[in-house]
Amino acid sequence: MPNDADKELSWHLGSVPGSLPAGRQWMLNIDEQISDEEYASYQSSAEFLTETFSESSFGALQRRYNEFKDAIQVVAEAFKNKQLTPQMIQAIGTKIDDVLTALRRFADRTGHALSQRFGKDSQECQAFRQSPSYEFDNMFPYRFAWHLRNYSDHRGSVPFQVRQESGLSASGAIEQTFNVVVDSRTLLADYDWHSLVRPDLERINGKFSVEAVMDGLMLSCRRAYCKMLLVQEPSITAAMDNIRMFAGRANPPNGFAPVFIKAPQGTGLSPVTVSPISTELADVAETALQQARVMAA
Repeated sequence: MPNDADKELSWHLGSVPGSLPAGRQWMLNIDEQISDEEYASYQSSAEFLTETFSESSFGALQRRYNEFKDAIQVVAEAFKNKQLTPQMIQAIGTKIDDVLTALRRFADRTGHALSQRFGKDSQECQAFRQSPSYEFDNMFPYRFAWHLRNYSDHRGSVPFQVRQESGLSASGAIEQTFNVVVDSRTLLADYDWHSLVRPDLERINGKFSVEAVMDGLMLSCRRAYCKMLLVQEPSITAAMDNIRMFAGRANPPNGFAPVFIKAPQGTGLSPVTVSPISTELADVAETALQQARVMAA
């Protein structure tokens, strides 16, 4: 006579307590059975939203930018307290290179992912290709940062300086501040810059803020990312609705979370596999679309 392990396994909707007690028994609610195709549709929706949001190359760029800003803040505090070290300054150079590397990955990997999902001639793919091109043609921070990556590769590092400045505060007191800068004359002297970047640097003809460049770069990339989201809005919305549909069908009681359960067909006996229904992915996607619409307005 076959035992439970020999029975065919199938997917069900169900729920578990929202907070599982460690080392103690807990209730597992098993509800309606669903087909493998239905479960696969959920997986496809979840993978799409994960790729587009929580594990996106734009998200990686945002994290590298935040780390750069944190390094700037550390140096600012150390400068104010007269505790600045060479290692702190060196960390800024590392974070600059990290942002520039993440910029290239954002452009290359996002374009590749869209091509793989929608086709290289799709509206989604074409729209993303046009967005960084617009930023390059119209925004100095983006085109400078793009080619600063090449400069860093060839020269070994970005030749930034930490510059001390004095000024009067609103109360009339003298304040010491610092700024991380690069000198356009140094950059021009030892590198063959792009035909649009060289005139930019010649016009500057002196020192300018690295932090301002990184801020402008992120604004350009955020615009390109938001345009990418909006052109995919029907696909994103469909994925959100699909995830929320399964969560609704699971009908979890108060204090319970919706899940998929793989169990022997026609029985709630073990062995079972429990997989959460990630409604937070749909929430993240909805918020991101709202923010993208605001930026595009």
